[in-house]
Amino acid sequence: MSIRLLIEPAFRVDKSTYVTELDPLVLYEYFGEPQSNGGSSNLLIAREVVEHSEDGSIISLERSQVTFKTGRNERLTRIIVAQDALDRLEKNSHELLTQSNLPQAKIHRPDTQDQKKPEASVNMNNSRNRAFQDGDRKFLQELRCLPANTIETGQMLITRVRSEIYSEGNLYYHSTSGRFVESPRNFWTIKIQPRAKTLRITVKGLPEEHDGNLVSRLNLKKDRARYSSFIIDEVNQIDDALKVIRKAMTL
Repeated sequence: MSIRLLIEPAFRVDKSTYVTELDPLVLYEYFGEPQSNGGSSNLLIAREVVEHSEDGSIISLERSQVTFKTGRNERLTRIIVAQDALDRLEKNSHELLTQSNLPQAKIHRPDTQDQKKPEASVNMNNSRNRAFQDGDRKFLQELRCLPANTIETGQMLITRVRSEIYSEGNLYYHSTSGRFVESPRNFWTIKIQPRAKTLRITVKGLPEEHDGNLVSRLNLKKDRARYSSFIIDEVNQIDDALKVIRKAMTL
């Protein structure tokens, strides 16, 4: 019997690529022992995906046709579900990144009369999981103009902001400034800089209101009014950036 695994919520980036949050323990349970990936996050490569909703927020994969590769940090998961996924990776194409929130998976058998539904499913929907809202989705889509390492940095940053700092937030895009501004509470912004191939972050609070070590490592500088700004383009800067953003939320 073929077994398809149902995953929700998911976010359709394009016709062949999706992003979702997955528990690494569930990945091991359903996809077996992984191959070594060597990257910073886990990776699923599937031959095909079946959508069970118009917006692609509910998808299923056939378990026997999925390759699972593990990264250095098991809390992070990239999901690429496309027939040409391997070719795209070899060409250093845009990578997708999400952070695991260790949700509890549930297996159930759907109505057997509905042939489109999988025979078994992984239900990722719980109180800590959330689908990205429109502003966050736009930010993820706009990242495509950047190099792969900066795309991964941006994806990892917004995912961790949502899971660790401000789950109810949503980035709002201001076309005049090109900034994505946090809402409804405005305590940080992020701007995609295609020419510089970097991400410019503005946070509430002057440099002296933030940790001196973080100010030095991130080169935090005074910005408009009582705000500061810094630039990131590497995954190894994210932990420091999150500490500054978390502090900004309290100012």
